[in-house]
Amino acid sequence: MSLLYSSVSNIDHVVLDEDNSGSRRLQNLWRDSREEALGEYYMRKYAKQSGNDFPGGSEELSDDITQQQLLPGVKDPNLWTVKCKIGEERATAIALMRKFIAYQFTETPLQIKSVVAPEHVKGYIYVESYKQTHVKAAIDGIGNLRMGFWNQQMVPIKEMTDVLKVVKEVTNLKPKSWVRLKRGLYKDDIAQVDYVEPSQNTISLKMIPRIDLDRIKARMSMKDWFAKRKKFKRPTQRLFDAEKIRSLGGDVSHDGDFMIFEANRYSRKGFLFKSFAMSAVITEGVKPTLSELEKFEDQPEGIDLEALSKVHYNFCILSIHF
Repeated sequence: MSLLYSSVSNIDHVVLDEDNSGSRRLQNLWRDSREEALGEYYMRKYAKQSGNDFPGGSEELSDDITQQQLLPGVKDPNLWTVKCKIGEERATAIALMRKFIAYQFTETPLQIKSVVAPEHVKGYIYVESYKQTHVKAAIDGIGNLRMGFWNQQMVPIKEMTDVLKVVKEVTNLKPKSWVRLKRGLYKDDIAQVDYVEPSQNTISLKMIPRIDLDRIKARMSMKDWFAKRKKFKRPTQRLFDAEKIRSLGGDVSHDGDFMIFEANRYSRKGFLFKSFAMSAVITEGVKPTLSELEKFEDQPEGIDLEALSKVHYNFCILSIHF
């Protein structure tokens, strides 16, 4: 017991001696007012402790701090979304840049810092400025931004860096490949890719139309038409028949090799060619059935696909009995 007490006492004396020694050195430094030596003392003391706390990680910590310093803060300009005419985002940003240059050396320069028109954002541009009033003054008189003049939304600070993230749409879609529609009138319908427009993030499809012939007929009697609208029934798939549409009172025009009806384009073989957003189609693992493949083969114009399938079915039964 006495041996243990003696050992502990010795350890305590050593610790006390070190503390006293450090205290005496510190007192001497303060007394002599040697600022440089005092700075070196604290540098040696805390540099060693920092190295123990973050072994081998000082460079990574420095990089993290540097990256954090680059992020926007509350003292930086805000980012504002401004509604723009769809398809004119880049041209509008250039027009705003030219206006900034034109007003730069006047008595009323534009108080904006930058304009951003990301490739993947449609119908909006971003304007960097400290105040919303500065944004309004900058976009005043620019036709493509007329719809966004009265309302601009400030982007939260945490989301500002996401605006400049590069969004690359990776797609292996090629002409003649197959997709399905996710929603709307053509939900789950098979369609064939005509072409892909990556810059607009859209896809043009060849598909079998669903035209409501009853609705066209009912136009002659508005009362019947409104009554039928209450019970919507999805029209059947049917290749476009211009003569039949005209006989029901529909207006069909021509645009080169295509026929136009109700702002939609139809080929002479009766297929609908329509553009959709990439987000509106299913591209992965789409395999058309044999019946769907048959429908996309060359067919006479205006043929009723459901009637054709019934005839084919009856023919198969007759062949078996024969």
